[in-house]
Amino acid sequence: MQLINNIKAIFAGVVFIVIATLLMQLLFILLAVAYNHVADNYSFLKEFKWIFRYLLGIPVFVGIMFLGGYITTYISKTKPIKSIINTAIVGLIVMTGMMWSALVNAELTITGAMISVSMIVIIILGGLFASKKLSSVH
Repeated sequence: MQLINNIKAIFAGVVFIVIATLLMQLLFILLAVAYNHVADNYSFLKEFKWIFRYLLGIPVFVGIMFLGGYITTYISKTKPIKSIINTAIVGLIVMTGMMWSALVNAELTITGAMISVSMIVIIILGGLFASKKLSSVH
């Protein structure tokens, strides 16, 4: 029975991360297009394009990964060790999917590798946070 819960939790974590990341990318593109349209009329705004990537994109991406780990552990209701395993599996599945599509026409960079590793760590941290919350409730 616990194995089925773990599989459901892993599936839910992966689906949440994939859907939330796709929605984030859509919103990011819409904001960037709107910003570029406004920046065409006000050239000084072109200097601030980095805001989308660093002040909006990265924190939202980190939040999505953290919530994905949290959801995985919350659904499986596992202890910290199992939580690490489940969330690491979620991280590996998501990372493999992202890398597979990204590496079709490109090569892996140090930045890409660092983002991939940190993504898995953030997902695991979200799972550990949920595990700690669940253990304090029981």
